[in-house]
Amino acid sequence: MLQVKRKAILAEEGFEDGEFLEPLRAMKGHRVTSWPSIAVDLKNAGALWVDKPVVQDGNLITSRKPADLPRFNKAIIQALQE
Repeated sequence: MLQVKRKAILAEEGFEDGEFLEPLRAMKGHRVTSWPSIAVDLKNAGALWVDKPVVQDGNLITSRKPADLPRFNKAIIQALQE
């Protein structure tokens, strides 16, 4: 059922079956955060997923959800000032 649901989401978003995973592969070896619903995908792609509002790994800054936006914005501003 999950595979069928995933294919429906991919089709709706205009992705082919494997294309969704390509951006995730770029996260390999990076410490990241995200919506919990894609944590497994990120981990399977080799990312080091943590459940925090904002995670910075070098120039890569990730956040989980809209409620984390103020912290994400602050992290982006700080990174740009460095």
